[in-house]
Amino acid sequence: IVLLMLALKLGRRTGVHRDLGQNLLAALYRVDDNVQEVLDNYEKVKLVAAENYNVQNALYLGRGINFPVALEGALKLKEISYIHAEGYPAAEMKHGPIALIDKNMPVIFIAPHDGTFTKILANIQEVKARKGRVITLTDKPHKQIESLSDYIIKVPQTHPFIFPITSSVILQLLAYEIAVLKGCEIDQPRNLAKSVTVEWISYVDTNNFCWMKKIFLTNSLVCLIVITVTPIPTLFRWCYDEKWMVNSSIDHFSFYDSYPLSGKIF
Repeated sequence: IVLLMLALKLGRRTGVHRDLGQNLLAALYRVDDNVQEVLDNYEKVKLVAAENYNVQNALYLGRGINFPVALEGALKLKEISYIHAEGYPAAEMKHGPIALIDKNMPVIFIAPHDGTFTKILANIQEVKARKGRVITLTDKPHKQIESLSDYIIKVPQTHPFIFPITSSVILQLLAYEIAVLKGCEIDQPRNLAKSVTVEWISYVDTNNFCWMKKIFLTNSLVCLIVITVTPIPTLFRWCYDEKWMVNSSIDHFSFYDSYPLSGKIF
């Protein structure tokens, strides 16, 4: 969310259309409602988990900005349930993963109704033709999706740039439920160290080593200060001014002035 708002501020400086900013900010404002809707429909996630927790492998497929969502879903499943899972660009499914698909292989598709929908639908047809289990995350009902999918998990309708946030929540909940059914230790997964380690390059000379270390620490410190000290309302303030007003339902942002990005952080 923070990166989206920073991107909006930078985009506004380079001529991004006002309507795009209005729509995206309005969608950001409704993220908490979208997540609550996901939690209110949690039973569907539990059903999918109950009927698929005993598999050995899983494949997650997404296109465009939803490819990282596929990576996140696969990562969470393997971390806490110890099921081998792979996140892959749906466009490259034929280059390897398609050979693994059979009736015991669940394939999770991230399929919003955006510019990639037609192509992701073709991927679903290919998986179904090979008798794979199709689990589809989508935001609108569609006849072909309903006929091809073994399971459909509804994602709240939102802006295409916000869809990855809400769909990631669903995939995390799915991984959690599967891990619970398998009896795995969720809070302390085996062999997983939740700590930060640093490896320095050993072949550089002393002067270069010190220079690289200073640059690394300086950049890390700047990022840490920006992320931890800057409150979300301030970031909204940078992204929001009177000419980007959305509607009266969020007019409590109207007192925010327009702040230049340079000089406010650095």
